[in-house]
Amino acid sequence: MNRPAGSPDAVRPVRRRAFRVLTVVVSVIVTLCALELLIRAGYYFQHPLRPPQSILDRQLGWVSAPGLEISYDKKGYGPVNYSTDAHGFRRAGDTGAEKVRLFAIGDSTTQAIQVSDGKTYFDHLADNDERLEVFAYGVGGYGPLQHRLALERHIDRIDPQIVLWQLCANDLINSDFVLESRSNRSNNHMTRPFLEDGRIVFRHPDGWLGSLAVLSYVFRRLAVLRGSIAKRTVGSIENELEPEHPDLERALATMKTVISGAIREEPDRVFVALNAFGNDPREFERYVFDELCEIPELHCVTGIEQRLDEARAAGLVVDGGFDAHWNERGHAIAGQTILDYLQTRGLIDASLPSFDRGLEAGQEVGDSTLATAPIFR
Repeated sequence: MNRPAGSPDAVRPVRRRAFRVLTVVVSVIVTLCALELLIRAGYYFQHPLRPPQSILDRQLGWVSAPGLEISYDKKGYGPVNYSTDAHGFRRAGDTGAEKVRLFAIGDSTTQAIQVSDGKTYFDHLADNDERLEVFAYGVGGYGPLQHRLALERHIDRIDPQIVLWQLCANDLINSDFVLESRSNRSNNHMTRPFLEDGRIVFRHPDGWLGSLAVLSYVFRRLAVLRGSIAKRTVGSIENELEPEHPDLERALATMKTVISGAIREEPDRVFVALNAFGNDPREFERYVFDELCEIPELHCVTGIEQRLDEARAAGLVVDGGFDAHWNERGHAIAGQTILDYLQTRGLIDASLPSFDRGLEAGQEVGDSTLATAPIFR
């Protein structure tokens, strides 16, 4: 027998279904809240033991955490003693020193959380050429626009004669919102500044999930997990890129705009670029660095990759194995390669303040007894 619409017997099944749906929704919300509280509690109690090495920043997205002095074991690298100054610098020179001030800026290679204080490539520069006063600021995941913004934030205080701009293979991806959104390899799952149509805009590469990830540790974990699964199952946009790919050319043009703009704004400083390639750089990664080296007034260090390969061929370990970041030996090799470049091209001598520009009799510009410092250790 059909029940009339609106009768108590007809309404009950609808209410039961609505109640079940509501129960599921509430259960999911309660579960997510519980997970969020659990994760936040874990970070809260972990913080005194291992504070974060990067923190959020409104202008740059995130920055190197200032005032750290911590020790830890890093898988593949061993014990690490890591510290930063009040500005988050991994190496903070003396701004009043009567030397050539060199400001190294970059990403995770320059932040160098894998090696101890005094063992990085920029420490090697300072330790092996007494004419240099070295400052170093690096933040994992940074792209060239963030490098430039950080450079602008600190350059007046340091007033360097030489800017050493450390680039990396993933800088192309991190320069373009579309590429980072499609990358399952170089997506940092963080809101960062992008240069679009001459304007700086802040975007999260994970879309709607990224909007939630900004507010929730749970959704950030989900975003990272989604990317990790996708990288193993469907690959990443990097596998499709090659010279003349339209997305690549657009991102490359942005990188050129960012770097050349910095050089034009600081015409009295020497800009030197280096590329921290991984173990097996792709063709497009080499192409991008070669194209950047066509920027007027940009000096480019080459040969780091070759020297690292020579060390590997000699049976030496220069990275963390599963992690392509340099270990202490890798940093020493890279540092000596950079120093050789600066010395042989006379860039340090040319940058010396007037009180110390004189050369010893018979000494050629770029000559240095320190140029032969050992790199394979």
